[in-house]
Amino acid sequence: MAFLDLPDELLAQVAIHLSFCDLLHLRQACTRLFDVVNSTAALQYAIELRVAGMIDNQASHLVPGDRLRILLEKEKAWREIDLSDRNVLPLNHNPSGIYDLTGGVLLLGERKHSEGNTGTDGVHTVHLHSAFEEGAASHTRKLWSHLDLGKQVIDVGLAVHEHDLIAIVTYSYLMYTLPRYIHEAQLWASIDIHLIQHSTGQPHPAAAKPVLHFDNVHYLPGHSSIMLEVAGDTLCFLFNNYFPFKRLYSDPTMFNSFVLLSPDTVALPIIPNNSIEICYFGKELAAPPPPAPATGDAEAIDAASSLPNVPLLDTTCILELPPLDHGALVLRMTCRCEPNPRGPSKSATHVDTRNPFYSDPEEAIMVLHLHMRLPLGATRVYTMIVHRSSLLKITRYALEAREQAKARGEGPEPLRESPPPATSAPIERDDADLISPPSVPWKDWGPAHTRWFQDEISGTRWITTTCGQRFVRVRSDGRLYVYDFNQRAMRRFLQQRALAGEPVGSRKGEKVIAKGEDPRLRLKVVLGTTVIGYSSAWAGEMESALPYIERSVPISEEYESVLVDEDIIVGLKVGVWHRVLVPVC
Repeated sequence: MAFLDLPDELLAQVAIHLSFCDLLHLRQACTRLFDVVNSTAALQYAIELRVAGMIDNQASHLVPGDRLRILLEKEKAWREIDLSDRNVLPLNHNPSGIYDLTGGVLLLGERKHSEGNTGTDGVHTVHLHSAFEEGAASHTRKLWSHLDLGKQVIDVGLAVHEHDLIAIVTYSYLMYTLPRYIHEAQLWASIDIHLIQHSTGQPHPAAAKPVLHFDNVHYLPGHSSIMLEVAGDTLCFLFNNYFPFKRLYSDPTMFNSFVLLSPDTVALPIIPNNSIEICYFGKELAAPPPPAPATGDAEAIDAASSLPNVPLLDTTCILELPPLDHGALVLRMTCRCEPNPRGPSKSATHVDTRNPFYSDPEEAIMVLHLHMRLPLGATRVYTMIVHRSSLLKITRYALEAREQAKARGEGPEPLRESPPPATSAPIERDDADLISPPSVPWKDWGPAHTRWFQDEISGTRWITTTCGQRFVRVRSDGRLYVYDFNQRAMRRFLQQRALAGEPVGSRKGEKVIAKGEDPRLRLKVVLGTTVIGYSSAWAGEMESALPYIERSVPISEEYESVLVDEDIIVGLKVGVWHRVLVPVC
């Protein structure tokens, strides 16, 4: 029996095991297979899922037809920036500076006393989809969950879909009189990480130790840089304590932000080197940390400095950032890439049956803000966008190129413009690599794989402005902007315009308004290189060429900033006495 003699149902069952590219080729093979692919919901869903940059949630109970319908509706809403499904959530607590938005959950810290900067006393969370479904601005009190551990909170991390987890970092002051300082009391603070099950507010049942003691630090942990992220079985915690070394918050010898590229690979923006260092820590952090002194044990605390340290995090590869102008100084770098990578499905401790699909972490974009002081004292913020997959590909190619050069007895090869695709295997190095990691100049990787913007400073303190391959923000012109860096969706858009007899040119900054679209919607396709001219920040012009589609619509409200998570945009509006949050999409 020939393959095409099989019934359509069997042909579809065979085709469902093909890759995305093979499905596209199959559809072009003949009219019979074209009809089979186009009439089978599961095959159409597989194609549309990949084009949208999503991954399927196999735990969902929805059939492929329903998943396809939901996906197409959400993608259409993003293309049109549909703000019709709108809710207002006024707060009933005084918010602090701690916040997060991921997995459909919005988290805001609480400051019990409005006078002064007294830190964070507790956290409130709300399921935004539940808020939409119940419709209930009037039921705000029951929609918000409250967690108060009785200690000051200095950071939080969420892993809702994978673990139903909220990790809360707390500090509490401890007073000791050390034996050798009989007349001098020493003030310490205990830094602890509490692993809480988000749905119950109780210690997480899968945690061997629901409370992880991180360290006892010397005085004033509130003057610290804190960041916590969870990916698979990995919890990464960055803690910079400035006080013991009399460092200022803007001290350029510190780094205060990181992005997980995989559960065992991290990207660290390094201010002194003006670079992004890629570190693989599968081996480096295998050694256990020294035992923490018991609470109240002053002698153990005094002797802790003599214990061996955890091995240092070694650099796998260095990606240089654009050269700075003489006298320009980077004060701070902050970055984020949402959603975080996931571990193998067997490592998940929670089954999410609600969401039919998620943004693909491997294709997500990283946002990097550079807060800079220029030679004449002015302050500016520049924002860089780059795909997580690009950082991994460039790093892997730099390592492979150096190994090939070493085998030929030559120096490192220059980086080609299009490195080979990345694999899911971890980035590892041999012993020689530990001494001198490869360094990739900015000109060899940056212009082709990034896009840069000069920002309005007021909105850049909010970092939760990307999810998947979208970046959102409000501008001073009263419009909401959505930047889409999905390259597959871009190619489909260009092909559709060409087939419709309205081809989009490759000139940079070309503006296109498609026929029949809402006239309020502005569409801008950026395919070529854009340049940020000389501004006393960079040693020359800043070029970047990562293609994107920019869409914007006017908004009636004046927001300080907007946050984004999957299919929700949250507008932040500051009132006289309280902050109002408005999910607008």
